[in-house]
Amino acid sequence: MKIYQTVEPVPSRVLGLLRLLRHTEQHGLPRDTVIDLLQPKSLREKEYADTLATNTIAAVLELSTTDPRLIDQQDNGNGKLLVLGKDLRECDDSQFDDCARALLERAALRPKVGNSANRFAEICAWLLCLSPVSMPQGHAELKTRLKSDGLSYNEFGLNNDARCLLGEVLRASVAMARRKM
Repeated sequence: MKIYQTVEPVPSRVLGLLRLLRHTEQHGLPRDTVIDLLQPKSLREKEYADTLATNTIAAVLELSTTDPRLIDQQDNGNGKLLVLGKDLRECDDSQFDDCARALLERAALRPKVGNSANRFAEICAWLLCLSPVSMPQGHAELKTRLKSDGLSYNEFGLNNDARCLLGEVLRASVAMARRKM
């Protein structure tokens, strides 16, 4: 799942994309415009180095393959148009961030993505089963703990490029576990 196999689609960028589409006429924009707004050309290393924006869009589109649809990509004759999903379009402005968070949680934690197991949901479930006081500290300890629990670091696609995002998932899981205590 792109949401954790690449480092670009962090929660703040995903929410930024959803907020951007929310505050446009018709709740949509041409894909090229969205890319330029999420990652302006002046900030790119090279003119077409837009992986931050394209990977964020790809991850949200992947999360939108079934209900709830966070965004849709449509062909408007002049190119691709990114449009906010129906549930988010109908959400009251004052509740938008809460609606977005709830829909993102539901989409990211569903058991399957397409026809494949949702490894992100599985790793989150594993993290939530751990006691907050015995949480692995650091990537090396996390890798060791996964292995000792019979899980394969590689099967989950948690390669070196994703380590910093996994740390964010780990910190978020600890925070969620502590709130439930």
